[in-house]
Amino acid sequence: MASPRFILKTDLQGLEPVTVGGAAVLEADARLRALLGAERAALFAEPVVTWGNGRNAGSVSWYAEGAGEPVPLSALPPQRRAAVEQRLQAELAALAPLMADPLLRGALVLAGPDSVLALDDRPLLTGWGLAPPGALRDPAARLQHLRGIYGAALPPGLAAEGAPAAEPPRAAPPPLR
Repeated sequence: MASPRFILKTDLQGLEPVTVGGAAVLEADARLRALLGAERAALFAEPVVTWGNGRNAGSVSWYAEGAGEPVPLSALPPQRRAAVEQRLQAELAALAPLMADPLLRGALVLAGPDSVLALDDRPLLTGWGLAPPGALRDPAARLQHLRGIYGAALPPGLAAEGAPAAEPPRAAPPPLR
């Protein structure tokens, strides 16, 4: 198995971490991977979080296994995009039995539409566990944000009430549990 390689960096300026039980979902990457199993967890890029201080908001470096260049879905030619979107829809549908888990629902909240990439013709989620300010303030805003990202691939139960919330960026990492 190849080692994960750097894919891209997300600046946390203008984004809020999604929280479950008071802790940032990004801090629970190992738990998420254990919940999903290796095959399903490959849908999510691995985060390395640098929490900001008073002067900057921090950043997340994303890593994944793959040989090709990562490309946002929006930048793909129509035929290739349709194939990757179809694969994304199938992978999200396979997660349906686990959708009751708040950690998974929180991880499926993405920073924006360009957080869905194609890497070696498979979907890869970056920017997970992050949301623009106000995107999760109420069920209608949450649904609008998620539909803007997933479109027809929006997993059932993801936009449900009681889903994880977003908090303002923290100056230090949340405590590990």
